[in-house]
Amino acid sequence: MNYKLAKKINLRDENLNEKWLQSRIEEDPSILELGNLILLKAEKRQKRGRIDFLMEDPNNNTLYEIEVQLGSTDESHIIRCIEYWNNEKTRNPSRDHIAVLVAEEITNRFFNVIYLMNKAIPIIGIQLNALKIENDIILDFVKVLDIPEARMDQIDIEQDITEDFYWERSDSQDYQTSLEILEKTWEIIVSVREEDIERNKRKSYITIGTGYRNIMWFRPRKGNYLDIEIRFYKTSDDKVSKLVDEMGITPSYKNRPEDYFNIRFHLKENHLEMDQFIQLIKESTDYI
Repeated sequence: MNYKLAKKINLRDENLNEKWLQSRIEEDPSILELGNLILLKAEKRQKRGRIDFLMEDPNNNTLYEIEVQLGSTDESHIIRCIEYWNNEKTRNPSRDHIAVLVAEEITNRFFNVIYLMNKAIPIIGIQLNALKIENDIILDFVKVLDIPEARMDQIDIEQDITEDFYWERSDSQDYQTSLEILEKTWEIIVSVREEDIERNKRKSYITIGTGYRNIMWFRPRKGNYLDIEIRFYKTSDDKVSKLVDEMGITPSYKNRPEDYFNIRFHLKENHLEMDQFIQLIKESTDYI
């Protein structure tokens, strides 16, 4: 296996503009890591401006209003993203709508604006890490804010437990590896703490916890990984940061009230063999 060092870059420094980035997303919307979205319209005209992308998740009847920018998030793009979301929501109130802002740097001002609005707007912030290896450019999209999933605790209450699990009844084998990783992870969790732990299937994800508190959420994906979200006591912050660094992953951090925080990352089969991952499971089960 050959090792090559990647250099983080700004796309403008490489004479690449927003139109170039939009073309890459239009070619393959899955690079946004938002699931198997279908592009409905690029540059969709509104009264004031154009939405960069209007996309649809066919599995849950949700529309995504997506705004893309180079550089750091600024006030005009934040306002524009929210305005486009609101216009489409007003135009089509029978559908669920999620605003998405993609930028090379998601600044604290973006987080402050959203939290000042008391998380009333379902919005996702995606940071684009552009890397260069020799003459090749790699685009790595990382979700750093996800208000719809930040409200997962409430959704857990509202969404009934079901046996009608989409990925198991699908004729496709696309989710097979992801579900195998889930089963192996469940075995690890039970080996760490067998008592007072249960696994529940929701319509679109799996929860692990007790009857009154969940500590993990799993979302099977097509391919060789599984999306995992894990909850920890705030006092475990330094230890968790050290463990994920040793695993070589870059998680997104979410839900940071006074007593706990969540991390989310792509869980792959090789992670299951790492002592650090087992330590993460142990730290999380302490939250029950």
